[in-house]
Amino acid sequence: MGLKEFPPSVQNRVAFLSEEIKKPEIKIFNTDEVYSYLSDENKEFLAPISDYFKIYLNCLDGVIRWKEHPNQKLVEKFTDTDYSHTLDMLKILKEIEDLGIKTVNFNTAQLEILVHDGTEVITNDVSILHSPEMDSFFQVIKKLEPRVFIPLVLGQIKKKEFFGARKELGILFKRYESRNNNLSDTESHLVKLIDIFQADIFGLENVNSKTKLREVYGDNLPVDSAIFLEERINKEISQLKIVLDSMSDPQEKSILLSYFKNKQFAKFDNTEYGYQDLYSKYLPDFDSIGQTLPSF
Repeated sequence: MGLKEFPPSVQNRVAFLSEEIKKPEIKIFNTDEVYSYLSDENKEFLAPISDYFKIYLNCLDGVIRWKEHPNQKLVEKFTDTDYSHTLDMLKILKEIEDLGIKTVNFNTAQLEILVHDGTEVITNDVSILHSPEMDSFFQVIKKLEPRVFIPLVLGQIKKKEFFGARKELGILFKRYESRNNNLSDTESHLVKLIDIFQADIFGLENVNSKTKLREVYGDNLPVDSAIFLEERINKEISQLKIVLDSMSDPQEKSILLSYFKNKQFAKFDNTEYGYQDLYSKYLPDFDSIGQTLPSF
């Protein structure tokens, strides 16, 4: 697949990164925090390609999220990157692992989190809330992303002795991207659930908080903020159901449900954000999921 097949924005991004990764400073990236959430097995797996891994994380840190968001005045007040998003996802996964859940392969989930947004190193992040005139571009990019990671991102790992690691990361990326074809893939669907919750809670706190919106818009709050959050809550609940349905242990299902209900979803009840009505409206949905779980 030749580079000329990609849109000009992608070609330009590849040309830019091709020069950036030649700079010595691109390999200087502190990986301590990321490694603090990884298993010893994954640390050992990544050790031989540590230079590539640092470059990759550095590139993730250069992808700015939310920049196409309609509430630009508010978004300009903070900077969120794919790296910080990935790091927060690893933190959530570690919290879940500490619950004592045994049926999830956390080594797999960790690596899937690391690669899940890897295409955006090339395509950049395109906000869910993009303008109507950007819709065709949004659709093109979303269809393009799965085709980008292996040839243009993993393709940077050129030494033959590292091809085994490159292949394994490529397999995990494909597995994550094709998760909807395998509803029993607990790890991939859990990673997607964490992805959704991390982004939605970050957006709730920093973009859609009514307290912060009033600082910019006064009493004329954008009406789409509540609509958007309601759509996201629906998506969270649907994805949570997929994860729970993929699990066989009823006790672990209950533990995971309680975690997302009380640790993540409960943040919607914060009076500062101003969406307690949505929290109350959807709380029974979480309870109904619990009622369908077998007792133990």
